[in-house]
Amino acid sequence: MDWARLEETIAIGEETMRMAWECYQLRRAIPCPMPSQDHFSAFVPKHFRLGTREALDFYKELYAEVKHRADNKMSTVPEEKYRMLWGGGLPPWHTLGIFNYFESKGAVFVIETAYRPWEPVEIPKAVTDPLEFLAWRYFKRITYRYEKARKNGVDPSVQLLLDYIDDYHIDGMMMHQTATCRASTIGQIHHKNMVQEHVKIPTMFMESDIVDVRAYSEADTKMRVDALVETMESNKRAKSYA
Repeated sequence: MDWARLEETIAIGEETMRMAWECYQLRRAIPCPMPSQDHFSAFVPKHFRLGTREALDFYKELYAEVKHRADNKMSTVPEEKYRMLWGGGLPPWHTLGIFNYFESKGAVFVIETAYRPWEPVEIPKAVTDPLEFLAWRYFKRITYRYEKARKNGVDPSVQLLLDYIDDYHIDGMMMHQTATCRASTIGQIHHKNMVQEHVKIPTMFMESDIVDVRAYSEADTKMRVDALVETMESNKRAKSYA
C-alpha cells in the first residue's frame, strides 16, 4: 500500500471537486453561461477520473470558459425567458435533443441534481489518516443540509431543491421518471409535493427509459413542455401585475 500516493490522490480529488463546484456556482448568473446538457458531458472526469491531474486540468479550463461567458453575459439562447431545474432522475441519453425544444421556447436548464459536484466541506484538522479523511468527507457531504432541512421540516433532498430554486432563480422544474433506474426516481412525487408546500413552482414529469427510446413519446413530452411553458409565462405575468 502506497499511503503517500493515496494522500496525494485524495488531495487532487478534493481540489478537483472544489474547482467543479466553483464552476457550477457561476451558473447562477443571468443569463446562464452553461446549460444542463453541457453538464451531462462535463461531469464525466470528476466521476470517472477523480484524483488525476487530467481531471483537475479539465475543470480549471472549464471554469475559465464558464467565467468568461458569465462575465460577458453570453447566453445559451438568444433570450433567456425561463430558468429550469432538472430536479430528479438521470438524463434521457436517447433524446438529449429535448433540451433544444425547451430552448426554442426560451427555457434553459441552469442547474441539475444528477451528477452534481459536492459542496466543499470542512474536515477536522486533527484528521491526518487518509482513510479516516475519506470517512469524514463522505459523512460531511451526506449531512451537509441536515440542520437546515430539520428547521424547515423537510428531507435533505428536498432542501437541496429549495436551495437550488432560490439560488438559481428557478421558474420551473422537471423530473425524469426513468424505468430502468428506480434509485434515481424514488420519492420524486413526494419531493415535488414537499417543495410545493414552501414555494409554488410549476413541475413537469417526463416518463421514459435512460437509453431505450421505445419507452419515450416525443409528441407527449413536447405537449407537456408546452403546458409547462404556458404555466411559467402565466406566473411571470401574475408577478408583473403584483
